[in-house]
Amino acid sequence: MADIGTPHANLAAADRAVSYMIDRIVRDPRLAYHMGSTEALRLLCHAEALRLGVDAGAHHDQINRALRPEAPLCRNCRRAEP
Repeated sequence: MADIGTPHANLAAADRAVSYMIDRIVRDPRLAYHMGSTEALRLLCHAEALRLGVDAGAHHDQINRALRPEAPLCRNCRRAEP
């Protein structure tokens, strides 16, 4: 299995951008909350799968399994209790 979203210095700029975004989505629970199950994530996974030479559907499923979404708190919830 290839590393999920691991950026490499020798990748083209577009490939680095795709890799970076997937890495951020996987590592940031709040970003995963907003990006999981979106067309944008599906397209990112498809692009990375093409680069890696793996099945796009399987790669997308693998990324989805790695997501740990966390709902962001609203501004009012972030305030300290009086």
